[in-house]
Formats: sequence, structure tokens, C-alpha cells
Amino acid sequence: MKTIFNRTTIRKYSNREVSDTLLKELLSKDELTPTMGNLQLYSVIATRNSEMKQKLEPTHFNQPMVENAAVV
Repeated sequence: MKTIFNRTTIRKYSNREVSDTLLKELLSKDELTPTMGNLQLYSVIATRNSEMKQKLEPTHFNQPMVENAAVV
């Protein structure tokens, strides 16, 4: 949680699995994070599926870390 509140950007991920409990906790905190211009308009899509990660990659400017992350 400290990472979220300190607004740190991570570009390298470990190969550890993300538990459903942790994912749900993180997603429940996402509404507390600031947005550009404080617009607060966003959607959250979470997937572990490799095919879906590839489909989402363009929305992340085709950055290679998208495919390597345990959850996107």
C-alpha cells in the first residue's frame, strides 16, 4: 500500500503470482489515487491471461512490461 500512496512507477516486475486477495485489496484502493487534472475518470481492467495482455498492450503504448507482469 505504501507504493500506491507514494505514487511510485514500477517498470520491472517479479515473476511472483498475485493472490486474488491482494488484487482485490489493490483494486479497492485504486479510487484513492490521483488522476491527471483530478478528473477521476478511468476504467480498471485486470487480467492474468496472456492473450488479453497482448490485446491491452497498445493501451500501454506497447511497453514490453505489460506482457511480463503477473496481472495487467
